[in-house]
Amino acid sequence: MSDNINPQENLTHEAEAESFTDELIGLYQQEIEALNQRVSAAEQAVHQAQLERWRVEAAAREGLPPELADRLQGEDAGSIVTDAKRLAKLFPVRKQTRTGHASQSIAPTRARQIFDRIEGRQGNPFDILLQKSHGGGAFEE
Repeated sequence: MSDNINPQENLTHEAEAESFTDELIGLYQQEIEALNQRVSAAEQAVHQAQLERWRVEAAAREGLPPELADRLQGEDAGSIVTDAKRLAKLFPVRKQTRTGHASQSIAPTRARQIFDRIEGRQGNPFDILLQKSHGGGAFEE
């Protein structure tokens, strides 16, 4: 066997290999870019879900109606809680008296009841509004 490799043929093979390598690099770069976009979208979705969770928790903690949770502003838990406290000052919580009628004492809001349930707390067993909402007890209307 002789080493009669034509230099022109050798250059052609090298050019083909280089072209093939460049094509593969281009495909890998496109795939990497697509994956980076997917990761970025997933991170954004997680961030939005976390913000929503913080808003709902802050609204419940401050006794705000659940409908106001999406109005809370901030990019972290602390700023959202601060906004919830500010908003809660504008919307005082209606509170319950011993007769069960709403006045300015302390009755948990529905948002607070939901938050307590999520956290595994059952709420106050002597809370008339809570008992009524669950069909329990004997109440005068």
